[in-house]
Amino acid sequence: MDFGLAFGLLRQGKAIRRGSWDCWLEVRELPAHRESLPPESFEISTFIVLIQSTGKYTRWMPFDQDLLAEDWEETPTLKKDLVV
Repeated sequence: MDFGLAFGLLRQGKAIRRGSWDCWLEVRELPAHRESLPPESFEISTFIVLIQSTGKYTRWMPFDQDLLAEDWEETPTLKKDLVV
C-alpha cells in the first residue's frame, strides 16, 4: 500500500512498517523534553516513533523514498514499553 493509506492506519492507532523493515511506526504520547526545563514541567506531545523490537525508539522523520514507497503494511501493535 502507499504511504497515504498507511498514514490513515497510523492515525487510527495502528502500527505500520515498510515491507523490508524489522521495526515499525506508532503514534505515541511522550514527554517533549527540553533540557532547560525541570522534569516536572515537561509537556506531553504526540509523536510518530520508530520502534525496534528491543523497545528502543526514536522520533521518525520520513525520507522521500519512504513517502513514495508502495510497500507499506499494517503490522500488529506490540505496545512495548519504550526504552530511551
